[in-house]
Amino acid sequence: MDTPTVVAFVSPGWPPDARHNGIVSYTAAIRGALEELRTRVFVLDSWGRSELDEPDVVCLRPNEAPARRSVRQVCAKLMYRLDPHNWHSRVLGAAICRAARELHRQAGLQVLEMEESFGIARHVAPRCPVPVIVRLHGPWFLNGRALGVKEDAAFRRKVAAERKGILLAAGVTAPSADVLDRTRRFHGVSLDRACVIPNPIPPSRAEHRWNSRDCDPNTVLFVGRFDRHKGGDLLIRAFEKVQRLMPQTRLLFVGPDQGCLDVDGRSWHLADAVRDQSGKSLADAGIEWVGAQPASQIVDLRRRAAVTVVCSRYENFPMVALEAMAAGCPLVASGVGGLTELVQHGQNGLLCRPEDPDDLADKIRTLLQNPTLAARLGEQAAQDAAQRYAPEAIARQTLEFYSSVAEQVRPAPRRVRGGGAAG
Repeated sequence: MDTPTVVAFVSPGWPPDARHNGIVSYTAAIRGALEELRTRVFVLDSWGRSELDEPDVVCLRPNEAPARRSVRQVCAKLMYRLDPHNWHSRVLGAAICRAARELHRQAGLQVLEMEESFGIARHVAPRCPVPVIVRLHGPWFLNGRALGVKEDAAFRRKVAAERKGILLAAGVTAPSADVLDRTRRFHGVSLDRACVIPNPIPPSRAEHRWNSRDCDPNTVLFVGRFDRHKGGDLLIRAFEKVQRLMPQTRLLFVGPDQGCLDVDGRSWHLADAVRDQSGKSLADAGIEWVGAQPASQIVDLRRRAAVTVVCSRYENFPMVALEAMAAGCPLVASGVGGLTELVQHGQNGLLCRPEDPDDLADKIRTLLQNPTLAARLGEQAAQDAAQRYAPEAIARQTLEFYSSVAEQVRPAPRRVRGGGAAG
């Protein structure tokens, strides 16, 4: 197969500023890079809330599926009551297939890429008119555990659904070697048509780059959900230790408060967790929570902070860390998963021991107390991001993989009597 010229990505939201999600950020970055190579890129918005009249964006609305016969409607309602997650996967999968068939017919769609989440791919791959590529953005056997959810029957069903979707895909890509290796081992599969393709990051404009002159030397920035996965509870404990020696330090917390599960299964919201840990309110503890912010605002907040922190319990290849590196921000990150492929300790950032608030606090203090070191690490991070994750190079790698997979899965010619091949 020649290099694909028409592709589509399923995205859990659109436009990027309306949905704070790493997959959405990735989709925006790879879309722009592919379009620079004259590839037509469609975005299938599975969130289904985009009201923009944007060319080549298809807003999926699964609940607006064509009317079914009454018996099927009754069956659908029963399925929803028995297993709502599976019902949602089936309905969304059907909507993706309808959109793919229409794009194949009208625009010549050649490849569809989607995430592995919820196992939706198992309902798409067998019925899609083009090869389906599954990208390992965050398998549930990793992210679910990082969130601290109970590994019950529902957990196992979701993991099994994702496994089936991965196996049915024409090919698999992964942003990090870590997540691909872990997926192979956990599911006991070889995934022969799989490769590692990092997330791309557009270079930051000069006016958006971090520099020591413009930052507040006492501000620490965290961008992400407040939940167990992203390590918000770890940061609260670490920041209290930072403040004991550096009471002028302030923590700027950017992101939604989704509640953080503790080891006993209780869910804590940010203000309650801070009060339980320190006996203080957010303001008295030196923490400012501003909730979710548009990407344009986060750019300014990164330039304002002296240190950016990513302290997740697991990460595949987080865009939040890659964006900070591209902007030249001094970064402290957990030594987990794909973060160890992004950050080289002491060269372009500092790695802390996973789930260790003491070590996290020590690394934050190190950068706050050594602005020259912070600036050197940030400058190297920006150079590394530009060299390793240039969008054009990653877009070319993506198209080459699509082409090779499509060639491998091309159906063999049908044989007719007499040994000839059907035309």
